[in-house]
Amino acid sequence: MAKTSNANTSAILAHLRLPVQKLAPAIKFFEALGGTQDVDRDGFAVVELADRTRVQLSETADAELTGNYLQFDFKVEDFDDAWRDYQDKGLKPSDIVRNRPGHDFFILTGPDNCEVRINSNFNRI
Repeated sequence: MAKTSNANTSAILAHLRLPVQKLAPAIKFFEALGGTQDVDRDGFAVVELADRTRVQLSETADAELTGNYLQFDFKVEDFDDAWRDYQDKGLKPSDIVRNRPGHDFFILTGPDNCEVRINSNFNRI
């Protein structure tokens, strides 16, 4: 028999932590995606995204991303408008990949060259 989840104990994503070599450009990147900086301490900042997910950014000299690292995938409501907006903000989005069925997507280069994928809503046809 399947156990139903308890809303009081079900996990939801609270934050992601990303070590970066330079804090200021990382904050600016996530603000360009629509985030708002919430915390700013010595070498540490938190940016809250529109869905209230928080990205913790910690500055460290050895933040080089090698091997396995977290891939960021975001979804936006107005996909083509987001591509133009990010282009206007100098984020240099990649060409759009159209998937039917699936998510259309484009790639941004995030802090310390991490890949940030921006997805459309799911396209059924």
